[in-house]
Amino acid sequence: DIMSNYQFAVDKLKSRMESLERKHRYLDEKIQKEFDKFLEDSKLKELKLEKFKLKDKIHKLKLEIVSSEAQYET
Repeated sequence: DIMSNYQFAVDKLKSRMESLERKHRYLDEKIQKEFDKFLEDSKLKELKLEKFKLKDKIHKLKLEIVSSEAQYET
C-alpha cells in the first residue's frame, strides 16, 4: 500500500538522521574533551571536519524528509 511504503521510506530517513545526530553529538563531546586536553591541532581539525560533514548530511536528510512529506500531502 502506498501509505505504508511512504511511511517506511520516511521512517528509514528519520532513523538515518537520528543515527547521524548521535554520531554528531559524540564527536562534539569528543572534540570538547580533546580540546580540554590541548589536543594536537591537526587531530582537532580532523574531528571538526568530520563533525561538519555529519551536520551537512543531517541537514540534507531533514530537507529530504520535509520534501517527501510535502509530496505525499499534495
